[in-house]
Amino acid sequence: MSPYRASAPLTEDWEHFDFSVADGVATVTLNRPEKLNALTFQSYADLRDLAAELPHRGDVRVLVIAGEGKGFCSGGDVEEIIGELQKMEAAELLEFTRMTGAMVRALRDLPLPVVAQINGIAAGRRFGDRPRLRFPPALQQGFVRLPLHQGRPGRRRHGLGLPAAADRRRGSGH
Repeated sequence: MSPYRASAPLTEDWEHFDFSVADGVATVTLNRPEKLNALTFQSYADLRDLAAELPHRGDVRVLVIAGEGKGFCSGGDVEEIIGELQKMEAAELLEFTRMTGAMVRALRDLPLPVVAQINGIAAGRRFGDRPRLRFPPALQQGFVRLPLHQGRPGRRRHGLGLPAAADRRRGSGH
């Protein structure tokens, strides 16, 4: 990622999820608990745009994606996305696919660890089919504490936790 950026300010307030930064950890909280944090066209676009901005922030070493309430993310909103997709022509479907693909690519290629803080439901094509978490070489020797199923139901991996992950990203971890 180029260290040079234009004079446009970084976005601090995102409309379609909560965003905060503390102690090097950026946290995105999907905030539609009444819909199990289902994604909308706008939340996909905001996630894509946030991932493009994060490498330009000097105060972020780790990104955590969480869901408010009893579920992480139930995928695309049935009414706001799935219903609308069924009405679209091929060109519109292609544009949606490109946009969601750009969001996944931006998160996958982010030059910092991305941690999914999964609680409850985690479903949908983009979040549920396989983990989109990438760990840089500094983290490949350990595990971030996540309740992710690793092949068999009930199996969990435990390890570093977020403060240690941030320390390892800085190069000061053991």
